[in-house]
Amino acid sequence: MTEYFNRMGVAFGVDEIKKERNPEIQKSLWGVPEQYLNGHAWHTYTLTSQDQTVKFEFTHNINGREVYAQGTMDAAVFLNDRIKAGVRGLVFSMMDVMKKQ
Repeated sequence: MTEYFNRMGVAFGVDEIKKERNPEIQKSLWGVPEQYLNGHAWHTYTLTSQDQTVKFEFTHNINGREVYAQGTMDAAVFLNDRIKAGVRGLVFSMMDVMKKQ
């Protein structure tokens, strides 16, 4: 993820990523539902101006792993369709898969 911030001109290193792996803190402080403590992705990306007067945050909270399995299946079908159409030598992203939906 740091490379995306760096490309936007934001100096950011891996050492600045704060990770919380304690399930009790994830549940009590963040509100991660107990049934998803073993499989979730809750991330917040924060950009703050140098003078601390502006803060931009982007958050996504994913509960469970089902969405990843569904995305993998969607990608496999997408690639199979490309192969059947004779497409070779191209690289696709999940954005391509989602646009096709």
